[in-house]
Amino acid sequence: MKTFFTYILLFLTLTSIGQTNLVTNGSFEDIDSCYGDPSPLGFDVFQWSGCSGWINPTYASSDLWCENPVFGNNTPPFIPGVGFQVPRTGDNISGILVFELAAQNYREYIQNELAIPLTKDKYYQFTMYLSVAGYDAMDGQATSCVQVYFSDTQPLQPSSYQPLNVTPQITNPSNNFYTDTLDWILFTGVYQANGNEKYITIGCFEDSATIALSKQPTDSTGGDNYFFIDDIELTELPISYHFSNVFSPNGDNTNDLFSPNVENIEDWECIIYNRWGQEIYKLNNGVSSWDGRTTTGKNVPEGTYYYVFSATIENENISEKGFIELLR
Repeated sequence: MKTFFTYILLFLTLTSIGQTNLVTNGSFEDIDSCYGDPSPLGFDVFQWSGCSGWINPTYASSDLWCENPVFGNNTPPFIPGVGFQVPRTGDNISGILVFELAAQNYREYIQNELAIPLTKDKYYQFTMYLSVAGYDAMDGQATSCVQVYFSDTQPLQPSSYQPLNVTPQITNPSNNFYTDTLDWILFTGVYQANGNEKYITIGCFEDSATIALSKQPTDSTGGDNYFFIDDIELTELPISYHFSNVFSPNGDNTNDLFSPNVENIEDWECIIYNRWGQEIYKLNNGVSSWDGRTTTGKNVPEGTYYYVFSATIENENISEKGFIELLR
């Protein structure tokens, strides 16, 4: 990370602000035609429907549910044998089966080509909405396995419906089981790009040995976990931090405080040291400014002080050092 110094101000910026959705056709509304039956194995309903940006990357039978089908007659909100749900927005929704008792390693996925490749080291906010269409409510068996994988090339498996052998970067906590069959549930996560990622793949990448289930199904008729999906977004996350490197705590109500400007970072601290390396003050989310005194309330002398800023963002540690000129 480059640091730009001026005599008056020092600015450190981690990312820039961007709110454009990079997911192509994130609500599945841009289609040419509509297929009104459950998809058969090996059939890419997204390509058949002309659903811009989306494909089915494996031999499994991911679904696209929409109004006015030209084949079949199943439309939201009631899809026989699958479930009941009104699209969160618009007319169309996707659907994937992430666990099936009869074929425990059967997985369905949806895959999108992003509008532009991701930029190295920038942070991106991923969001989508889920609704549980089917799970074994009588047995109380549900799964938490919803995951997202970012890649620069397409993971494709056209002759197999087994789990894709990749490691997803955004995962739902294993104990957060989805059981709500009425409402749309927000799923979200933050991803720091390696650079040039152009595809996202959504589904469950765990096999039968590792998939999280609230309990094992007790009969052969239960155990299917199917999710409706709508309103998928990926936006550049406005995470930033910057500091003034000169302040004058003389009580004139002008530039009296040293206050790091930290946006959208919850876990951070900034430790201030004197020229001999002794800790003078510590800032964080709870104590966000320094008035030129020690923690015991004693004024420190005019001069140069140093800070170490550290933060944790999605398990990534960042650290920056700089100086502060204190004038009285």
